[in-house]
Amino acid sequence: MADVAAVEHDFVADCDIGFEDQGRPGVGMKYTAVLYVAAWADHDGLIIAAQYRVPPDRSIFGALNAANQYSGWRNPGGRVNLRYPLFQLIAAHAEALFQLKWAVQHFMLILQTHKATMTQAPRYDLHCHSTASDGMLPPAAVVARAHANGVTSLALTDHDGLSGLPEATAEAEKLGLELIPGTEISVEWNDHSVHIVGLQINPVDPTLVQGLDEIREGRANRAERIAAELEKVGFVGILDKTMAYVGNPELVSRAHFARALVEMGACREVKQVFDRYLTPGKPGYVEHPWPSLEKALGWIRAAGGVAVIAHPGRYRMSNKELGKLFEAFRDLGGEAIEVASGSHTPEQIAHFGRQARHYAFMGSQGSDFHGPDESYVDLGRSLPLPDGVVPVWESWKNN
Repeated sequence: MADVAAVEHDFVADCDIGFEDQGRPGVGMKYTAVLYVAAWADHDGLIIAAQYRVPPDRSIFGALNAANQYSGWRNPGGRVNLRYPLFQLIAAHAEALFQLKWAVQHFMLILQTHKATMTQAPRYDLHCHSTASDGMLPPAAVVARAHANGVTSLALTDHDGLSGLPEATAEAEKLGLELIPGTEISVEWNDHSVHIVGLQINPVDPTLVQGLDEIREGRANRAERIAAELEKVGFVGILDKTMAYVGNPELVSRAHFARALVEMGACREVKQVFDRYLTPGKPGYVEHPWPSLEKALGWIRAAGGVAVIAHPGRYRMSNKELGKLFEAFRDLGGEAIEVASGSHTPEQIAHFGRQARHYAFMGSQGSDFHGPDESYVDLGRSLPLPDGVVPVWESWKNN
């Protein structure tokens, strides 16, 4: 059995190599490969994988199979997603990693050494949705699921509304979880639709409440127009079918239409519906006047909150356009960007970490969870913020 201090030293060294490593698969790389595969994308996977105990005569694919079962980073087909550099690296060195006897022994040492630190560290998820907007679980169920996943601080950020917060707050108090009141506001900037998350807001602030009320009134009209367009291409009765998926009649979204269209057999999954019917230029897309970036930030400031640009990696903008958005957001008083989103790849997280430092933004992290079958990652499963990025929660922890 190897010396614990030596194992920790190698572990830290290999972590420093990170995703960009193309180097030699030494002994250190053997055990860290197993550790990464089983636990990097799913923190609780470390404990689960330790129980798996990959036999020494099994290949690295035994560890991959274990990770496939327990990791939050799976593609819709349920297989380990090889587009992430982590899995590409391990697949490339599969033959060299064939013997895993030492890997498992070192793995157990790391677990014993780091288990207490991992289980006690706060875990933040600052972006998720419930049936109060386009999520699939009621607010209390979202909080309970986050708590079960080890989340210690959760922000419920339903689209353009606050109605889920009382139920979520009550459940959070019962479970001993910190519930951060939030919302996600749809805005228009330079002919682009952008989402702004407001965190640590006062949910009864009259300026914010009135602004969100106005948006939801517009959403109701938009839903009728979307339904009319989809009727033209053969989806008769689409509005009634859509409303069966709506938890909050004041907020009908494209996601609700997408679920109804999947039920009607238009596509196999929600993402395909968006690609074929609900994005610009497609049959069911309708233009809609969202509030300006300036107006939304004013509402958030009035409510004492912190404004965050949500999932910047998802906008169809060039790097130059994103730079202009960041500048405009900063000049209007915006304070943070969502660096670690559930929809971001590790490369994007690193990139937006650099952008946060460049523009002096704080960094936020969140799963953008909508439901067990419709989310990039589960609650609490987004990757952590890169080193050197100031966490957004420092802004309210220090006040």
